[in-house]
Amino acid sequence: MPFDWSDNNIKQVSVIHQELRIPNNFGDFMVTKYDAYVNDIKLPDKTVVMDDYSSNTDRVIHLILYKDQIVRIAKMLQNPNDKMRFKLMPSESTAFPVTHYSQNGQYIVSLSWNPPRILAGSNTTFSFRILDPYSMNKTILSTNYNFNMMVNNKTIFNTSGISNHNNDTVVIAQIAHGITGPVTIALENLGGNNKYAEADFSSMISSPSIPEFSSSIMIVLFMMFCIIILFSRFVYNRMA
Repeated sequence: MPFDWSDNNIKQVSVIHQELRIPNNFGDFMVTKYDAYVNDIKLPDKTVVMDDYSSNTDRVIHLILYKDQIVRIAKMLQNPNDKMRFKLMPSESTAFPVTHYSQNGQYIVSLSWNPPRILAGSNTTFSFRILDPYSMNKTILSTNYNFNMMVNNKTIFNTSGISNHNNDTVVIAQIAHGITGPVTIALENLGGNNKYAEADFSSMISSPSIPEFSSSIMIVLFMMFCIIILFSRFVYNRMA
């Protein structure tokens, strides 16, 4: 975006808000944390805000730079030009918990899962808390919930229960073999009989990586096996 990096202009700027949209089916970008840059200068984590609520088809990423961040970047730039170049990429680290408001604003849901990479054909342990946004984000009293996982709008795992008041509520989801792609993790019907008391999270189900041996390695292993057999026979014949 065009931007005047002069001191006079920066003094008049209080905040810059850049919005990026990532389609929910763009699986490689459905992560829990992003690294963001302006003119190749890394931004603090607090400047990146994920929004999975505003759109049914996209994840909205808000990059919010306040004056102190703009001043810091300006001081670090060697040759300021007339632009802000934004760059966003999935982070190599994982940020848990992921926190979203329910659609009706009645609850905040804090969600984590382990392992951080959800794999087909394995179990994933989800831990969540249902919080009251009006009471300093304290965990609310035990309440009904429905835990639903969907790929391509089809449910692949579903369970219901009552949340834990004092600790995390734990759900172990078994992911079937062959199911991969963007997944929506939804905490639905919070409190019971309220379809708008729902919080959705986006992630990705990956195929488990299976180590593959190249043909050259297989040949070497086969030759070593043959040498071991021949050596064993040689020793046996000498001892006979």
